[in-house]
Amino acid sequence: MLKWISPFLFLLLLGCGRKVGIGPNSSGGPTEFKKTFPDFLKRMEENKVPGAYYAMRVWVEKDGIRENVWVRYAMQNKDGQWEAMFAGDPKLLKGVDHSDSTKFDIKDVNDWMIINPDNSVEGSFSSQVTPITHKP
Repeated sequence: MLKWISPFLFLLLLGCGRKVGIGPNSSGGPTEFKKTFPDFLKRMEENKVPGAYYAMRVWVEKDGIRENVWVRYAMQNKDGQWEAMFAGDPKLLKGVDHSDSTKFDIKDVNDWMIINPDNSVEGSFSSQVTPITHKP
């Protein structure tokens, strides 16, 4: 019997791949992202949907290598810089895994998504994603 993986594991297994396109749950490309991002930040800050999972896709650089990765649990510090944990293991950034955090500027965010408690997905969702299942 197949079961759906929880949203957290879904993002971990999704990883931080570089395959970019408009996914089946996409609400649009860069234009739609720019229009909807302020509302996403407000909803995340206010935690409008209890039990929802909020994630952002950001450009992160380490040792001269840049990778577009999903991050979770994002918070803005008093200096205006953002910090979040990786939502999966980056493929290009060496010595970094999902338990690490990264700092980033809000201008480096290029996508967002919310996974609701019912597993529906909202957001620009730029990665092509195939549902992931596992056998118990």
